[in-house]
Parts: sequence; structure tokens; C-alpha cells
Amino acid sequence: MMADHDLLKKTKTYLRSTLLSHKGSIPTSQLNNDYRELVGDFIPYSRLQFRDLESFLSSVPDVCRVDWDSGQMVVMGVAGRASAHIKDMVARQKVKSGGGGGRRNRGY
Repeated sequence: MMADHDLLKKTKTYLRSTLLSHKGSIPTSQLNNDYRELVGDFIPYSRLQFRDLESFLSSVPDVCRVDWDSGQMVVMGVAGRASAHIKDMVARQKVKSGGGGGRRNRGY
């Protein structure tokens, strides 16, 4: 069906965008939530005839790489030619430390 092809194409585009905004891999639950923030709906794997999210993600190796970390499925974005520069920019970003920033009035 043409509608399924269009849905798959859009889903893969949004999925790649969601994944490439992260440095490294993310758990599937976070991916689905981040995708929802971007698109307004969860990843439509069932509308694309997949029984679960993991099956769908495994079927799109041109978009993502699926792996396991500590018993949890994690996903990493695969950059295409058009988006390779984005992946490079995200990879070069500095990781924020948890120390907070700026001056604080500590009250003493």
C-alpha cells in the first residue's frame, strides 16, 4: 500500500532525527518517549504491521542499530549521507557535568 510506504518513510525520518540528537545509544523506552515529544505520537510500529517496537527497530538497519546493555535493549542512530554531519556535531558536544553552574547564594 502506498499509505504504508509513506508512513514507513516518515517514521524512519523522524526516528533517525530522534536518535541522532543523542550521543550514543538510548533505551527503547526513552526513544519512544523522545519520538512522541518530536512527532506527537508514539512510534507507529503496529500500524506498520510489526508485533512490537523491537521487531520494527530491528527491521530498519539503515536507520538504527539495536543492541543490549545490562539486559535492556538500546538503540543507536545510523546516519545516512544527508545526516552524517549532524551525527558528527552531536558526537563532538561536551558532556555536561552534574555540578551545576553559575554562582549560588549558599546562605552563609
